[in-house]
Amino acid sequence: MTKISKLSKPTRLEQQQTILKLFSYRICNNSIRPELEKKAQRLAILSSQPMFIFREIMQYLENERLVAPGYTYLQDMVGSVVGGERRRITHFLSKGLTSEIEKQLESLIQADDAMYSISVFKHEPRDFSYGELRKEVAKRKFFQPLYVFGQTFLASAGISSENIKYYASLVQFYTVFSSVA
Repeated sequence: MTKISKLSKPTRLEQQQTILKLFSYRICNNSIRPELEKKAQRLAILSSQPMFIFREIMQYLENERLVAPGYTYLQDMVGSVVGGERRRITHFLSKGLTSEIEKQLESLIQADDAMYSISVFKHEPRDFSYGELRKEVAKRKFFQPLYVFGQTFLASAGISSENIKYYASLVQFYTVFSSVA
């Protein structure tokens, strides 16, 4: 039995280039990566879900006939653009948040009698009694300025409907404790 030795690096690279040429593929090198990152940034504006960005980048690489860079690079790039989009939104929020709205939001996470104010708003009314309806009207009055701010903020920050859904879904994931801590 003959032992097959490992190919030398020059031979292996030459064969890689030949195979790439035969299939009209290119290596995703340092000259192409900035464009790939810009594409990922544009995708993050559409949706900050990492799997969406990853799948779209992989589709782009296939369409452009580019060999995908290493997984660690892709993982770092997706994490970076998701973080960049969150920083962009946070910047808009810090510019647009008024002191009144900030106080109102902070009042939601204040605890009294071992219950957070926001927890009260999560409960549905027990019935249609006069007292329960008054509580619902009070909730609406409380949230009206927050709603108006939210509508104008979302429009001015240019947050896509997919990102709105994504960030809204995080409400179920995070508890009051994680926002207070």
